[in-house]
Amino acid sequence: MSVTANFTSHRGEFTLKFKAEFEPGSVIAILGPNGAGKSTLLRTIAGLSAVDTGSITINSVTVDDAGKIFLRPPARSVGFVFQDYAIFPHLTVLGNVAFGPRSRGSGRKSAEQLAREVLTQLGIDDLAERR
Repeated sequence: MSVTANFTSHRGEFTLKFKAEFEPGSVIAILGPNGAGKSTLLRTIAGLSAVDTGSITINSVTVDDAGKIFLRPPARSVGFVFQDYAIFPHLTVLGNVAFGPRSRGSGRKSAEQLAREVLTQLGIDDLAERR
C-alpha cells in the first residue's frame, strides 16, 4: 500500500500539520510525546477524522481532499488498532487480528491462517490465544 499525505487537521486547540509518502512494503513507526498528534495522524489517514486542508491518497486514489472528497474508513482498506485495544475483549488476539479479513469476506480458516502469518511476522505469535 502506498500513502501520500499532505494535510492539516485540527482537534480542539491542537493543529497537526503532516506531510509524508509511504511506499508499498514500508514499515513505519509513529513516535512522539503525549499530545504530539500520533493518534490524530492515524485517525485521519484511516478516515475516522477528515482533513481540514490538503489531501490523502492511498494507492493512487484520493481518499480525502478537504471537503471535496471523503471516502469512509471501509473504502480505504486501512487497519487501525486503537490505544484502548479492548474492542473485542471476548476474542483472543488471533480472533481480533482475524476480524479484519473476516469482515471483508474471508472464511474463518483462511482469516485465521492470515492472522497467524501476521502475528508471526510481527514476532508476537506466542500471544495468539491470549484474551
